[in-house]
Amino acid sequence: MRCRDGFVSNSSSTSFCVIGIERQTVIAELMEKDGFVDDGGYGIAGHGRNEELLYYGRGFNNDGEMVWESGAVGVEARELLERMTLPQARHYVRELLKGVGVGVRTSDIDLRYGEASSE
Repeated sequence: MRCRDGFVSNSSSTSFCVIGIERQTVIAELMEKDGFVDDGGYGIAGHGRNEELLYYGRGFNNDGEMVWESGAVGVEARELLERMTLPQARHYVRELLKGVGVGVRTSDIDLRYGEASSE
């Protein structure tokens, strides 16, 4: 029999690592302009018409309604960094956001990571 020491969790959460943004005002604008769709998945809040942009970071309020909490919007870092450098990836994400109608500075886009929970 194997015994496990340390932290064990059965929570509904996911870790993320994206090239993207964390600024909440920009994320709110993106959700509106990109036609945000709730995937109903744990941790991943959903996507918009541009399915390459992933939205991480939802939660629930006291009434059980889904609300947006701090998180990030971006493209999976591993996929981008396998084919381009970080500066190229930042520019690529900036162009994706521009295509949705949201302008940001390249300096606002960076490697973002964390954990998003649905609880």
